[in-house]
Amino acid sequence: PWSAVFVSWCVKRAGATASQFAFAAAHAKFVHAAIANGEAEKGVFRGRRPAQYAPKIGDILQNNRGGHRFDYDFARTHSRYESHSAIVIEVGSDNRGRYLRTIGGNEADSVGMKEVRLNAKGMVKN
Repeated sequence: PWSAVFVSWCVKRAGATASQFAFAAAHAKFVHAAIANGEAEKGVFRGRRPAQYAPKIGDILQNNRGGHRFDYDFARTHSRYESHSAIVIEVGSDNRGRYLRTIGGNEADSVGMKEVRLNAKGMVKN
């Protein structure tokens, strides 16, 4: 359960304040706050719909876990649900197409990287 703490720690070390980021021990808390900021077009951290936004370095990418299929609309209306997130550290392309890499806490019980494939427009593939 320390993965959200890791993301919060990284964001804090990068200089964000409590008025800019909802530091929390649960990913859903800071994602819910970021979505509210995005919909209001205010604040530093703004949640975006995955099908309408190409992630960039420094963004936080939230994932489902535990077999759940929570989507943006669920996250918009709930601040408690099982999830995971990680920070985008690279965006690029290779012989298989576009991708991004994230770093997150509690990736197989460690701090680790994951690769996420992107579509031709740079959006996360479903």
